[in-house]
Amino acid sequence: MMFGLGLAVAGIIALVGCAHNTAPLTTTAQQPQDEQNSVKQVQDQGEKQEQTPEAQNPQSNPFTPQQYEVVYGKNGYQPETLTIKVGDKVVFNNESANKMWTASNVHPTHTQYPGTDIQKCFSGERGEMFDECAGADEGQKWAFTFMKEGAWGYHNHLKSSHLGTIIVLPSIQFTK
Repeated sequence: MMFGLGLAVAGIIALVGCAHNTAPLTTTAQQPQDEQNSVKQVQDQGEKQEQTPEAQNPQSNPFTPQQYEVVYGKNGYQPETLTIKVGDKVVFNNESANKMWTASNVHPTHTQYPGTDIQKCFSGERGEMFDECAGADEGQKWAFTFMKEGAWGYHNHLKSSHLGTIIVLPSIQFTK
């Protein structure tokens, strides 16, 4: 009896609630505004292609990786300190008559930058290390793409008093 009364009360509440809603009960699946803008279909010679807002307007992309140069000369690296963003590439250019072996601090182990260790230079585990693993002659270049935030000290392994620092900031800055 109590169960039947409860169902009856629930049914009356449902009918009263619906009586106040004069709009027809229909549902439509709508994509959130962000999803509607994130993918648009375009017709190009009979093929559909997806385009993001960034592809339609390249200036809306907040980050494009950059390339920077650090020159190694008889007095060491110039600039000594360089500030970049995650994903940027630094090209180390040897303009010295001496060999240049650019490597992460700390000399002689080269272990400051994550995943870098001089022992990996000779073991086949080089991967993505901030270590040139050999001396470059005058006119040669070596490049490294920084994927970790932080202040990364480096040196010429063959002349460890020649030092520098790469400061790596996040590639996306959040503002209030």
